[in-house]
Amino acid sequence: MSSTPRARVLVADTEQALPLVSRLLGDDFELCTASSWDGAMGCIETQHPHVVIVGYHFDGMRAYRFVQQVRALENSQHVGLLLVRAAPVLTHSVNEREIEESYRQLGIDEYLVLDKGARGEHFDDTAGRLRSTVTSLYERLADAQLRRDRRLVARGDRRG
Repeated sequence: MSSTPRARVLVADTEQALPLVSRLLGDDFELCTASSWDGAMGCIETQHPHVVIVGYHFDGMRAYRFVQQVRALENSQHVGLLLVRAAPVLTHSVNEREIEESYRQLGIDEYLVLDKGARGEHFDDTAGRLRSTVTSLYERLADAQLRRDRRLVARGDRRG
């Protein structure tokens, strides 16, 4: 068992996607789920998640604005942002690099395209990729916070 505490994760996605994403994450994380903007912001204010998973189609295709608002919050640099997107049916219809780049410019930390087969034979692979990505992001943020804390202590600064 890892000594790392369980990550608090907000999943902000459509009502249809929330059960699947929750199943993919399993019991490895403390989950808060929201299918609306107000619900997601409420979770951020009350639960202080370590990682926010935003579905590309969240709140009527307003994921872009939601990411902007989260990054505008005080201390949002301590929150990992992961954008998830279902693999498009027609791969040539969407330029994944352009989508990823536009969201990275907003400040997302990770971009993950989930296989359409997540409900069937590829469930375990997809779940493993999602869990691994969330865990890695959480651990990177925790390590960065520890380094910041050590620098503050070394300087004699007790502010956080």
